[in-house]
Amino acid sequence: MLIHEQDNADIIIVGAGTAGCVLAARLSEDPNLRVLIVEAGPMDRNPWIHIPVGFSRLLHHKRLNWCYETVAQASLGGRQIFWPRGKTVGGSGAINGMIWVRGAPEDYNCWAEQTGDKRWSWEGVQGDFKTCEAAPSNADERLGREGSVVLAPPKPLNDLAKAFIEAGENIGLPVRSDLAISDSIGIGEYLTTVHNGVRVSAATAYLKPVLGRKNLTLMTDSLVASVELDKDKTATGIRIRHKSKDRLFGAKQGVVMSGGAINSPQLLMLSGIGDGGHLRANGIETVVHLAGVGRNLQDHYGTRMIARISEPITVNDDFRRPWRLVKHGLNYAFRRRGPMTIGGAVAGAYLSTEMENKTPDIQIHFLPLSSRGKGWSFHSFSGVTANVCQLRPRSRGHIALRSSDPESPPDINPNYLSHVWDQKTHVEGLRLTRKLFEAAPFSTRFSAREEMPGPDCMNDEELLDYARANGSTVFHPVGTCSMGQDKNAVVDTEFRVRGTNKLWVADASVIPNIPSGNTNAAVMMLAEKASVSLCGDLKNERQ
Repeated sequence: MLIHEQDNADIIIVGAGTAGCVLAARLSEDPNLRVLIVEAGPMDRNPWIHIPVGFSRLLHHKRLNWCYETVAQASLGGRQIFWPRGKTVGGSGAINGMIWVRGAPEDYNCWAEQTGDKRWSWEGVQGDFKTCEAAPSNADERLGREGSVVLAPPKPLNDLAKAFIEAGENIGLPVRSDLAISDSIGIGEYLTTVHNGVRVSAATAYLKPVLGRKNLTLMTDSLVASVELDKDKTATGIRIRHKSKDRLFGAKQGVVMSGGAINSPQLLMLSGIGDGGHLRANGIETVVHLAGVGRNLQDHYGTRMIARISEPITVNDDFRRPWRLVKHGLNYAFRRRGPMTIGGAVAGAYLSTEMENKTPDIQIHFLPLSSRGKGWSFHSFSGVTANVCQLRPRSRGHIALRSSDPESPPDINPNYLSHVWDQKTHVEGLRLTRKLFEAAPFSTRFSAREEMPGPDCMNDEELLDYARANGSTVFHPVGTCSMGQDKNAVVDTEFRVRGTNKLWVADASVIPNIPSGNTNAAVMMLAEKASVSLCGDLKNERQ
């Protein structure tokens, strides 16, 4: 049964993830604009969302996570890669590792060149980033200080993170005050979206503080099945599957899709917008032929290097000693400090595999723990991890429908390591990272011994085989509704879906080229920019 809910809102936002939360907060600043934001998952009430160390417990949480899986990857020996994506208010920003990295100036200058719009240059996005950022006074001077999202370094920096930074300094890497901008090689601490020991997401920083506004409505546990388009290809509302019933919600001034790099292209295709041949194959009538929908998928691929150390001071050791866990729990409960405030990394580095080029092409995330890869399954030895990530992959993949059923997950094919350049760069990144564990104080005080890939993995072929067999996503998918001016562009630089009216996409899917670093900051920035564009479009519509 289809229940018609007419005249529900002026603007509907699909997805209460990072971008959606920012947009809902900004658009609802206009008291005359009725905003409805719809989220497939529940409210972010689970306590592990807010305790930073809990992020690893959320990566396989079936209630708060879409728990996607890629198709078999030809370049990885046929392996399928588990792809967690947030399914709760706050989206992936509610389950991520809380690391704040803008990327590098050349990333955004490339966006400006690709789109023909200088507003996407490094200079053009500075103000949008600063609107987001509330960085500490000793952070990179280019960061904002009075924005919505509080940024902070890990507190305190533990001995193993200090050893990692010292090892980098001993092999000639400059020590940086922070790693928020990936424009030069170096080693240091990350800034994180953790404030007073608690996660900061777009939900907590933007959406939840304004949910009392009379013109803003949040609807959770509601799967959007399609966008409604009239004969003029104008978005007039959405079809929602809620509590086993289909409901039609009207939107007087349009629909904004903020479902992310997987759900936004999936929903466009379910609505008849995409490659006509692919839509027909899935029994969907083509409303707008846009061959680029679902294409241009990019993600960072990471491979863990693990070392065994001689001192029992890792998180692995904490979990083998219950009294330590009690101590850390009390320290967190009363002081909001200690290992429970650790997110996806406590320190890291940017490296360049090309000696003549000092622009980093490798990122390292360092953690004072080692695990078997799922949740809190820590190794029985004292271990540390350096996750090696290639920053500018050339491999490209795609998202495709499996069926016309909105509850059926799409096919996800990131095509990891399919480009020979990615293979070469990844191998060189592993070699460079190995030098850190071979340097003092790891080689001296901690008597570090490489466990993975280990001393039997030395030449290029062996290292590449190790990466293919053991690497995984770094959780940064982008690009599947890319903005631009070529024939494969899905949206223009104002986020408007080509060939339609009153339909926008604003999330990681519009990113034309993946930034060189963690992507949450870039998504928050583009959502700030999108809110300005949408406000302008909506104002023009009312005049």
